[in-house]
Amino acid sequence: MIIYDEDNKIGIIWDAQDRDCDKCSDFCFGSINFIINDIIVPNYFVYNYTINVVFSNLKISVEEAYRSNLENEIDLPCINLSHDLICNNEVVGLYSIELADMEQGIAKDKDSGFLIWMGFYKDKEIIFYTSNFGQSIYNVILPKGTLMKMIKLLPNLY
Repeated sequence: MIIYDEDNKIGIIWDAQDRDCDKCSDFCFGSINFIINDIIVPNYFVYNYTINVVFSNLKISVEEAYRSNLENEIDLPCINLSHDLICNNEVVGLYSIELADMEQGIAKDKDSGFLIWMGFYKDKEIIFYTSNFGQSIYNVILPKGTLMKMIKLLPNLY
């Protein structure tokens, strides 16, 4: 399955091992990747993510970020983030988006965790992401509400 935003700047692609995953009451395993500016991230393939847990955490943390954004806007000069700034909580208005087992990366590569943060600035949302556990952080600027619309299209697997 695949879902995209209206401008095709961000999407989620997933494949479940069990084709009746949405009817399953237990865990649903498979692969998940994001598509950001026509690039698949993370740039490695894992086929044992717990899809329902990743989707649940993703939805909850995005909804929490939207609720909290009324209090803080990200400082636009912070667009060039480093992992140290984030870990030391030095960026006001930045929200961690929880991705459960996607954050662990792959066992043979300790620097492969996929992490996402988001911040808001006026009518924009800025998504920061890394596929190498923060060694390099990229961003995409979207109209405010893009990620919320997209997660509402995800199936309820929990």
